[in-house]
Amino acid sequence: MFYRAGSNGNVIVMKTAVIALSLLILQGGFYLSHVAASFLRVESGHQRISIDGRDPYMGFFTRLLFHKATCISSLTVHCLKPLTGAEEIDILISECEHGHWKVVHYTNTKEKFLLKTEVVARQLSISSPTVLSIIDVQVETCNRNTTIPV
Repeated sequence: MFYRAGSNGNVIVMKTAVIALSLLILQGGFYLSHVAASFLRVESGHQRISIDGRDPYMGFFTRLLFHKATCISSLTVHCLKPLTGAEEIDILISECEHGHWKVVHYTNTKEKFLLKTEVVARQLSISSPTVLSIIDVQVETCNRNTTIPV
């Protein structure tokens, strides 16, 4: 299992290579507990991606469906081929299970994506016109996290 995290905040760890999902609650650098069922579903695939104001493209995606709406401040995305920071990547969120998708603006350094503003999402999708071969995603939740049971 993958146990890498920042020094503060909560981190959700998703491991797609072995299809094992877990939630890891961190506080002050210490692991407090594992919480089951934080992700209802993880999907990946290839489909037409249409974002308002842009030309649609055939793209690859990895989508996370959270158990509850979750406040998100940053992501760390690990791929088979390490990210350089120059890839064309869209991060999209939906506030409900069948809702409208919104683009999330971010700054990134290689695999670390810091969101310009914290967002609350029920679903999160990482998409790109090129195959990213995502092997795990860490979702850092906001400090005011009230949606993840401890």
